[in-house]
Amino acid sequence: MTLISQEKLDYAQNMMFNIKLRLEGEVVRDNYHVVSVYTDPKSSKYDPNYTELIFVHNETESSSMPDNVIVAWPQDGDLAQGMISGILWAIGRDESELTYYGQLRRSVISLEDFGLKSHLTIADLVDNWEKINEIWHKFDSTEREFLQNAAPFGGPKVTSEDELYRLSTGKMPNDLSELMAESSLLKKDGKHESLSCV
Repeated sequence: MTLISQEKLDYAQNMMFNIKLRLEGEVVRDNYHVVSVYTDPKSSKYDPNYTELIFVHNETESSSMPDNVIVAWPQDGDLAQGMISGILWAIGRDESELTYYGQLRRSVISLEDFGLKSHLTIADLVDNWEKINEIWHKFDSTEREFLQNAAPFGGPKVTSEDELYRLSTGKMPNDLSELMAESSLLKKDGKHESLSCV
């Protein structure tokens, strides 16, 4: 029995890839819940016929895949480029920018340490997904959440660590007990509605 890689599935979701599978002759698009239900051996709807998750560069490349393959690819337009811009922004943060209230939140990251060039492209999200995934997990949770919310708007545009915290959590850093009255991260139907970038 061949299982779909949970690491690969999580990466596709984190990068907000389009995803597609054939289910009873019908194409199901961009529904990670359905993909999870049919690829999780613990699920009552588990289908062992799905044997592989393949990343491709665009939807055109996905059309020739057999029915047992789940296919994912970067979204067209600003979102994928926004994700690249966000990753480069987070990598470009130096130690002074990563120090928050006297504590270093994470170590400085260099693309060269992962065998990548200084200029990432959308193709790298597919061709070098394992390296990008490793870098992604070096970011702290606040950065990851912020990058996902900023991606549809072309990437992050923040001026301070306090602003990053506010945009990521909806809370002011000096008063964590009260949510902002007008949070830019309100969720509706499980999706982020908007993000106000400075």
